[in-house]
Amino acid sequence: MTPQTVSYDATFEDFDNGYALFKRICKKQANSMKRIRFFALLWLLACIISIVMNPRSSYSPAVIGLAFGALCILFVVPWQQQRAIRKSWDKMVTPPSITLPITVTFDDEHISILRQGNSEARFFWSAILRVAEDERTFLLLVNERMFYYIPKRVLSEELLDSLRTVAPMERQFKC
Repeated sequence: MTPQTVSYDATFEDFDNGYALFKRICKKQANSMKRIRFFALLWLLACIISIVMNPRSSYSPAVIGLAFGALCILFVVPWQQQRAIRKSWDKMVTPPSITLPITVTFDDEHISILRQGNSEARFFWSAILRVAEDERTFLLLVNERMFYYIPKRVLSEELLDSLRTVAPMERQFKC
C-alpha cells in the first residue's frame, strides 16, 4: 500500500471528543473514578448519620470537615478534570483560540503523526494497543495513558476504510 496522508487543523472539540472516547475504552480509569465517588457518597452518608445521631458531640466539627471533603470529591474533582483537559490543550496551542496543524501518514507497516512545531510520533501497527472509533473520532491507544486521535470529519470514506484495513483487526473496538 502506498502511504496515505491526511492533514487537518485540530480544535479543542476534536481533542475533547478524542479524550471522551479514550475514557470510554479505558475502563480502569473510569471504574476507579466511580469507586472513588461511591466511597465519597458513603463517607458523606456516614457523616450525616453521625451528626444526626449525636448533634452535640465534640467531634461534630471534624465530621463536618469530613462531609465537606466528601462533597469536594463528588463535585470539585470532576470539574478539575475538565479544567485539566482544557489546560493541557492550552499548553499545546498558544493562544488557545487557534488550531493545531496535524499531519497523519500511514501505510501497511506504520503510522506517523506530526504535530507541527511540536513533535512527531511514529508507531508500527503492532505497537498500537487498541484501535477505537465512534461517530466523530478514530482513536489509536498506544498505552493506558496515551492516545492519538483523528477526527472523522477530515477522513474521506475511502481513507477511513484504508485506515480500518491496516489497523490491527483483533484490537479494533467500536463504541
